[in-house]
Amino acid sequence: MKPVQLVFVSDGEEAWRTVQVADAPARSPRCILVLPGAHVLARVIEVAGATPAQSRAAALATLAPELAQPATQLICSLATGGGRRIALVAARARVEAWQRVARARGFAPDAALPDYLLLPAPDHGHAHLAAHGEDIIARTGANGFTCQRDLATRLVGSLTPIEMTLEQAAADVVRRGAIGDAQNLLAGLPIAASKAATRSLVWPTAAVAAALVAASLAPWVLATRINGATAELRTQGDDVARKALPGASRIVDAQAQLREAALPRERTGQALTYAAGIMEGLARTSGVQLARLEFGADGLMHASLSAADLSQLQPLRDHVAQLGLRSTETPGVSSANNLSVDFTVSNAP
Repeated sequence: MKPVQLVFVSDGEEAWRTVQVADAPARSPRCILVLPGAHVLARVIEVAGATPAQSRAAALATLAPELAQPATQLICSLATGGGRRIALVAARARVEAWQRVARARGFAPDAALPDYLLLPAPDHGHAHLAAHGEDIIARTGANGFTCQRDLATRLVGSLTPIEMTLEQAAADVVRRGAIGDAQNLLAGLPIAASKAATRSLVWPTAAVAAALVAASLAPWVLATRINGATAELRTQGDDVARKALPGASRIVDAQAQLREAALPRERTGQALTYAAGIMEGLARTSGVQLARLEFGADGLMHASLSAADLSQLQPLRDHVAQLGLRSTETPGVSSANNLSVDFTVSNAP
């Protein structure tokens, strides 16, 4: 058993407060940032993916229509397991800012989760409610929300409300060990970013650019579009990454690890911008398949695509143009209802 510190975060720094909970299970985090639920979206969705990073990216792509910011500016945390599960999404910059303030105040947070996950999951047909300042925190099942007091009744709908005290409910949840199984939004932050201020990065040559960028960004394609070709490409990317990182016997987070030790700074930023534009554009298309993504020696990002008709690429073209980039298309081999295209992206002239 060990003590756990709950740090209730607020948009106004003067409103921060802490709650100490004794006798928590040993696997519990020691210091938890409790984030305002109004800033953390919770949805139960179907998620596929071969790796945690791929699953998080697929979840962000699925939720893209509900998100006010691009996926590259967000972090995602998923419940363990597979298939249908809860996804938590928050703005990366906001979570990082809260983390910095917490450290400046002397806290050492090792977990962060929305306030509504501190309420116990209710029985079917019920909702647990707790007052938190001028807001109401609601737990309606696996997920929950935080809203203004006058909206709570409307949003809870036909569920039977059960009111409780936030601090007492949170302490009970921590003592039962439920926090040890909860999703941690800090896990979605890149490891490289937290270490950037304490050590310099080593950047070898750009000879491995193509495979490395493809391995780190291929998860941005919707999981349903990831086929055998991209799976093979990720495997090749891991092999290249191990050569670039001789001390890394296991590729835990390809994007973070390769950013630390692979491409030159300028080409990395350029390649990531091009690839992100392609991946975000593909998420807006229908019927377009990605077979390969490669950053060529010509400085162009090449995407090998297949579609029944070139008109299906229009949402991708529009998105790339909105980013201020230039795209070109070179049709390849075609067959019945299947046209291969070399789609390239570069800076606009």
